[in-house]
Amino acid sequence: RAVHGDFEIHARRVLFATGIIDEAPDLDGVEKAVLAGTVRYCPVCDAYEAIDRRIAVMGQGAGALAKARFLRHYSDRVTLVVTETPTAELLAEAEEAGISVRLADRQLEIKDGSIHISGGSNGAETFDVLYPALGCSVGSKLAVRLGAAANEVGCLVVDGHQQTTIDGIYAAGDVVSDLHQISVATGHAAVAATAIHKSLS
Repeated sequence: RAVHGDFEIHARRVLFATGIIDEAPDLDGVEKAVLAGTVRYCPVCDAYEAIDRRIAVMGQGAGALAKARFLRHYSDRVTLVVTETPTAELLAEAEEAGISVRLADRQLEIKDGSIHISGGSNGAETFDVLYPALGCSVGSKLAVRLGAAANEVGCLVVDGHQQTTIDGIYAAGDVVSDLHQISVATGHAAVAATAIHKSLS
């Protein structure tokens, strides 16, 4: 039973497809830059469009470095842009992977279809595309409030039929998996729909 405003919804089964929301960089015009392809979030989906381009990955720590490593397969001009002084270990790993590291205290701007970084010890620099690696919020709060288990990231834990740890509650897509692709979500939905149909016979 779900209560929404003045009405209630009753269902024998529920399928959560509530996804994620990526953390956007604090830049003026970021929404337009996403539409233009200057700011992108999913290299698994579209890194082939950034082949041999000047790529910046903005974030901290191992997660951002992992995204930069992935993008390094598509271009030899990948820079990890950090807003805090990186550790010696991160610098060594980045150098080994052929990734530049640049410290920028939010001195970024989007103009003329590019990402510009000014100031700092490295001087000015321009990139063709920016991939933020700032984390995301998973849309699993309602399911968790109902008792469903989630992993450390917040993704819902499901079985082979996409059912959560609560009988009758299923989940599909980004709320389950960190491989954020429509094809993955579609597969989850097909598995869940079939299981739900069979459970209702």
